[in-house]
Amino acid sequence: MFRLLIVDDEYYVRVGIKSAIDWSEIGVEVVGEAADGEEALEMALSSRPDIILTDVRMPFMDGLTLMERLRSKMPECGFIVLSGHNEFEYAQKAIRYGVSEYLLKPILKEEFEEILEKMLERHFAEEIKKQEKTGDIVQEVETYIREHVEEDLSLELLAGVVHLNPSYLSRYFKDSTAVSYTHLRAHETELHL
Repeated sequence: MFRLLIVDDEYYVRVGIKSAIDWSEIGVEVVGEAADGEEALEMALSSRPDIILTDVRMPFMDGLTLMERLRSKMPECGFIVLSGHNEFEYAQKAIRYGVSEYLLKPILKEEFEEILEKMLERHFAEEIKKQEKTGDIVQEVETYIREHVEEDLSLELLAGVVHLNPSYLSRYFKDSTAVSYTHLRAHETELHL
């Protein structure tokens, strides 16, 4: 599951974002929410989210300063910046700090889901570039299944082992081997018996 941190000083905006989308269905876990940049900075460093969705204008520390502070500490983290201010200088700064997406409030649910999907696909691709450098995903899954064949192995557990979204791992596995995860699991169990 990819980890998401929501940062906005308006409580109802945070609630709206959390309830607007079935996060688990798209492979995202909301690991926390913060009301300002200072609180978010602490939470981000401890929970290490993959994506931070942040408002621009907030008390104590704004979203752009948050990005600036985290960019060097968490270079792999993606940022979606929400702004109610259609001002070029905000967009310029956001781009300078490596924003993934810059959205103006209010945003449509469909637009938001589309942007999230694009971001997650980019993250999946990056996770595959890392996995392919350090070892083959399929090989790693097969080895894990063989070594833990007596355990109740779920797709979610295996996805966690290789740091991928469960549905993406299932698709990747089938595309790479022409065998589904379920068939492999059943086959390994039969061999063990």
